[in-house]
Amino acid sequence: MPLPKSERAKIEAVPLCGPRTADFLELIGVESFDALADADAGALRLAVNAALGRPLINAMGERAFQNAIEAARSSRRRRGSQRF
Repeated sequence: MPLPKSERAKIEAVPLCGPRTADFLELIGVESFDALADADAGALRLAVNAALGRPLINAMGERAFQNAIEAARSSRRRRGSQRF
C-alpha cells in the first residue's frame, strides 16, 4: 500500500531522509510515519536490503532510518502530552 502524501512528507522532513528513504520504507510495508516509532533501524535496514536482493542500505542509510524513528517517537510523545 502506498504511503499517503502527508505521511511521505513527514518522513522526508526528517534529517538525512528524503524521497528515497520514503520509497524504501514503502517498499517494506511501512504505512505511516507513526509506525516508525515502534521500529528498529537495523531491522529496517535488513528488511530493505532483503527486499532489494542486495545490500544497498549502508550505515548512513541506517542512520537515516534511526532519525525517522526518533522523530516518530518524539511526535508520539508530543501528542501524548497534549491529552488531558
